[in-house]
Amino acid sequence: EDTDGVPTRGRWSAALASFLQARLPRHVKPPAPYLEVAAAVADWSDRRDCFEPGHPERVANFAALIADEFGLADGETAALLRAAMLHDIGKVALPIEVLRRKGPLEDNQLRMLRTHAERGAAILRALDKDEVVADTILYHHENIDGSGYFGRKGDTIPRAARILAVAEGFDGMTTSLVRKRLSTEAAIGLMRDGRGSQWDGECVDALVGALQPRSYSIALS
Repeated sequence: EDTDGVPTRGRWSAALASFLQARLPRHVKPPAPYLEVAAAVADWSDRRDCFEPGHPERVANFAALIADEFGLADGETAALLRAAMLHDIGKVALPIEVLRRKGPLEDNQLRMLRTHAERGAAILRALDKDEVVADTILYHHENIDGSGYFGRKGDTIPRAARILAVAEGFDGMTTSLVRKRLSTEAAIGLMRDGRGSQWDGECVDALVGALQPRSYSIALS
């Protein structure tokens, strides 16, 4: 419970509901199951994970920026944002010493960490038969060159998962609690370096375009 007496879980539910309703007023799918899970998991995960508190919400915001750059339809964007808010739900079963380990993980710890995408997708499928959200969570650690968790590559990775990978990658580099935290400019540089190999090039370009101020010129007579 927060110091002002408002339960953290209730705060997360209200914040997520407001976020989704503000961005997607025409979305008709009842968000209650996602709100309930997101409230519980976001509070728990934020206390245990290796990022600054607020990771799911920041990732959702970065994903929304990319969606806006692409001009995605409301329904596709809604599914993307739900997946972004819940993408690390599978970490609830992982030991905190794995999540908060500073330095390279041991082989068994790395294998354990890599189960979180599959665990998360399974939880979502049990919660709600939304295969789009579940698949986005399942494949959000795929790399464009096929070197990710399941070996998918290129366009065989769902577009929402490619967007989520970029959004999470950027936030992870700039808010890590266990590795050297990068500035926005340094993170953008690394994302450009990994464009077309680790990350989808169009998704990287969309996020960079949304984050960097655009220059405008005015013709003078």
